[in-house]
Amino acid sequence: MPLNINLLPKDLTTLRQNTHWRDLFSALQIQKDPKKSKGSDWWGKSPFRPQENTASFHMNARGWYCHATGQGGGPIELLQRLHPGMSCYDAGRWLLDHGVSRIVEGVREEVAAAESEPEEEVRENPPIRQDLRSQLAPVHPSFEERGIPAQTLEILGAGYLERPPRKSGKPDPMNQRLVFQIRSLRSNDAGDLVPVIVGHMGRATSVEQAEQDGKWWTYGGFRKSLELYNVDLAVLNPEARAQAAETGHVLVVEGCFDVAKLYAAGIKNVVALFGSRLSERQAELLATLAEEVGVERLRFFLDRDEAGQQGTASAQELLLRAPEENPGLVVDSFDWGQSWQSPVRGAVQIPASITDPCDFSLGQLQWLRAEGLL
Repeated sequence: MPLNINLLPKDLTTLRQNTHWRDLFSALQIQKDPKKSKGSDWWGKSPFRPQENTASFHMNARGWYCHATGQGGGPIELLQRLHPGMSCYDAGRWLLDHGVSRIVEGVREEVAAAESEPEEEVRENPPIRQDLRSQLAPVHPSFEERGIPAQTLEILGAGYLERPPRKSGKPDPMNQRLVFQIRSLRSNDAGDLVPVIVGHMGRATSVEQAEQDGKWWTYGGFRKSLELYNVDLAVLNPEARAQAAETGHVLVVEGCFDVAKLYAAGIKNVVALFGSRLSERQAELLATLAEEVGVERLRFFLDRDEAGQQGTASAQELLLRAPEENPGLVVDSFDWGQSWQSPVRGAVQIPASITDPCDFSLGQLQWLRAEGLL
């Protein structure tokens, strides 16, 4: 949804109903008090008095109340009181901009169901209306340094975000980052799988950004442990499905950049974990993905470092510990220590300077695919 959308009074009602309170709590950078908070009832230091010593701010699905200042209400009132002079429509746009609410019929029921469950039982991120693709520029030195062309970024829905400052004056941690749109799959009324936007992830382009808001930043409430990056294209793209059938596997890498580099090399049967650790939910999704595209093997191509190799070992154990749930599933990994015989140089190994998929050149990745290693 464009950021300059003209909201109507009925839209404000929908935004109030669809606001995910946990996402709002996180987006406002309120530090959760683990002792006082429960799954459906969070406490934190008041955003009106951030220097206070005890948690006096309370929020749940019904609204918020600040015991330190004696005020409360709904999400729009909270934003207006935090930002004097902000209109109710500006507050509504803020909720959309930060992905903490949405103007989509039928979404609130999904969110409400998730809120009624313990946090650990939430199994999917709710879809969001916010779509940053039209604002992303498919060029940036960081992409060029990795050999990722604009065409690949446009296919993936990635690029560099730079937009004017907010009217409220509040910093936007996603701005001036390398942004990757994250999409999941849902069944529509006809029973077909269709992509839905569930979040955006932005990588810092400066040391200052990384120090202030982290190397990677997402809007509050998004849980990367519930998703596989690029799963929509791995399932719906005919070339990706054809490659999975030809190779007999789906590749699993760590991050968005790894997927982009492989895509640039023409390797499309690939998904990413958003890190080196496989969650139980991601393990379920990988098994479902393998079944959906008709393969029995998952090949892990995680980073060469200790975290990547430990992640590969634990992922194999997690995926194979219950064979009755994943009958016939095979899990193997790329061998970083393998060697090849060169007629000129003899035994050749992967140089120590190459530590992750992005470090390979496009030609090297294409050669590895041709040799059946990827």
